[in-house]
Amino acid sequence: MFSIKKNGCLILFVILTNPIFSQNNNSIELSGGVIFPMSSSDGFTGNFQFNYAITEDFYLYLSTGYSEWNNFRISIDYRYSENENTFYQQKRFISSVSADNHINIPFYLGTKLNFRTNKLFTSFMNFELGYSYFSFNSYNKWDPVYSNSGEVINYIPDEITKIKNKEHLFGIAIGLGASIPMTKDLNLIINYKVNTNTNFNNIALLNMRGIRSTLIGGVNLII
Repeated sequence: MFSIKKNGCLILFVILTNPIFSQNNNSIELSGGVIFPMSSSDGFTGNFQFNYAITEDFYLYLSTGYSEWNNFRISIDYRYSENENTFYQQKRFISSVSADNHINIPFYLGTKLNFRTNKLFTSFMNFELGYSYFSFNSYNKWDPVYSNSGEVINYIPDEITKIKNKEHLFGIAIGLGASIPMTKDLNLIINYKVNTNTNFNNIALLNMRGIRSTLIGGVNLII
């Protein structure tokens, strides 16, 4: 974690102190939108980004933000027999919450490339990587909810088993977007990103716990 932050600051310092990179317009972005974690409820996300222009169409940037969403769901294998004297059982999967109250705070270093411009907008792609602080509540046990016939119709988390988790994640993301000019120094931004994260342990880089996508809109101000 310390190494990622240190290297990112060093790269930014070299760029900012090098006169070769001082010929184009820098900008800041403020944006917000919706985050779509896999197997979880949707949430909201906000982002602040500083873009440093290497050329007219190529940028390095530093970004941070805040994302929050709620329930992560799992499927529980449940078998039900209507008659205790028979071996017949109905098998089905019941979806239940296994974690909630997710909060993610990223610190990313990225690149942005404008690849097509027309009269209405400029298309761009971006790639980023970095560190995220990630916290959530998890549950180790589920209480069944019964119908009048004795069949389990749902499972709810056992609040007594709630654990507060804090993770330090490494993540990468790719995205596509468009910049729509409003004035000489102000653009509207639309950006869709797919992000995957890992803690190199129980959260793998390409599993449901680590993959999220975001759709954000905001403003880009040239400074």
